[in-house]
Amino acid sequence: LDRVAPRGSRSRFISAAVLHYVETRGAQSLRERLKAGYLAHADENLKIDMSVDEDDQDTEADVEADTETDVDAEDGDDAD
Repeated sequence: LDRVAPRGSRSRFISAAVLHYVETRGAQSLRERLKAGYLAHADENLKIDMSVDEDDQDTEADVEADTETDVDAEDGDDAD
C-alpha cells in the first residue's frame, strides 16, 4: 500500500479502488444475469423467431406481383 498510495492520500486511493471494484463487478454481474436469462428463454425465443420467419416469407410469385403493381402505379396505370 505504501508503494501505490503515500500516507495522507490513502482514503482517495481506497475510495477509487472500491468504486472501480463495484463498477466492474456490477457490469460483470449484469452480463452474467443477462446471459442466464437469454439461455433460460432460448427455446421460447427461437420458437417465436421461427414463427415470425414463416409468416413473413413471400413466395417468388408474391414478390413479382408486388413489383408489377409498383411499376404500374409509377406509370399511372391501374393494376385492376
